[in-house]
Amino acid sequence: MRSWLKKYNIGFWALSLILAVMFWLYVTVNQDAERTKTIDRIHVTFTGQTELLQEKDIVVTSGLDAVISVTLRGRLTELTKCTAETVTVVANLNTITSTGVQPVEYAIRWPDDVQGVRVETPTSRLVRVTTDKIRSRPVDVRLTHEKLQIPTGYKLDGESIDPAQIIVRGPSEVLMLIDHALVAPEKELTQTVVFPSTFTLVDTDGNEITSEDLYLETTSVNVTLNVSMVKEVPLGVNLIDGGGAKAANVQLDFSPPLVELSGDPVVLGPLNMITLGNIDLSGAVDGQTFKFSVVPPNGVANNGKTEAEVTVHFIGLTSQRYDAENITITNAAPPEGYEVRVVTQSLSVTLRGPQGDMSRVQAFSIRIVADLEGVELAKGQQTVLASVYVDGFPDVGAIGEVKITVEVTDGPDGPS
Repeated sequence: MRSWLKKYNIGFWALSLILAVMFWLYVTVNQDAERTKTIDRIHVTFTGQTELLQEKDIVVTSGLDAVISVTLRGRLTELTKCTAETVTVVANLNTITSTGVQPVEYAIRWPDDVQGVRVETPTSRLVRVTTDKIRSRPVDVRLTHEKLQIPTGYKLDGESIDPAQIIVRGPSEVLMLIDHALVAPEKELTQTVVFPSTFTLVDTDGNEITSEDLYLETTSVNVTLNVSMVKEVPLGVNLIDGGGAKAANVQLDFSPPLVELSGDPVVLGPLNMITLGNIDLSGAVDGQTFKFSVVPPNGVANNGKTEAEVTVHFIGLTSQRYDAENITITNAAPPEGYEVRVVTQSLSVTLRGPQGDMSRVQAFSIRIVADLEGVELAKGQQTVLASVYVDGFPDVGAIGEVKITVEVTDGPDGPS
């Protein structure tokens, strides 16, 4: 037996076991004595912010990121349950009544199953925050063109923002930094557009002002950008053939030849010419200048000259003066008992036409006829319009207005 105990060292193992049990009892009894434990950087949880703002119009501007260290005293078995995750620090802001740097008392809480633990430090449980009064002020809304792309042939022709001012609420120290609200749309403009847009609050240097303590009555505004097409459009006239001249015989000089117009792309886009008016070639002479007003269609603005001059030049035509004696009237209807006779026996007229025709025209080829249909005739002489015919030469005509004199006299039987 003795040799067996010696062989397996049973005495040594038995002694070790007894010593281990005694050591465990010692540690259990002595190590669970009261001691302290420090927990660093516990973030303070603040409550009552909403009530503070709604009831007193006060907002906390700094101090909400406060952290503290807590030293607790208690038995080890209880302190091990207290960690940065289980211990909380809570401060109620609703006790604040004024602005500036404000002390706020906080409470330290640990799990409900922790027994016999108390706070050793800090003894004064206060944290400080800075508060400011909430105020309101109107802020102008402005638009920047920096990100607008306007292709050639278009222009920004006006803009509007609705509303033009917004109300901003926030701490006075933040409000005083705000200069305006900036709208910076990023668009390519080829037509008038209306769209909602966000904005940014900026200072006088254009730097963005951000704060969680700012409250806006709206977060967007309606923007209208009036876009006009810009286009140079040629001028034109309607030519009325006459006086031996046709449009093919005419060269026109316009001053200016083009006018710059701007307006709705829908209206201006298909517009290829502005017609100034009519030129009656029967009364026009070579080198004559006509003046017109430049009147664009509705919805289009004239950015250039409002008047234009058109000079007429005749090509391939020649003119010559003749004395015509073949003067007659037709469709005369004088009052009953009266008759009409032609007073004008000879009339000087200027003819115009192709040079080859003009070289062959003779005075006897010219007839002057006054059509009196619809002309109210009264006793005595009166002037009436007449037409000039050049027999055998359809491309030759008279220049200008031709008039003759007729006379209404008693008929052979006298008036009834």
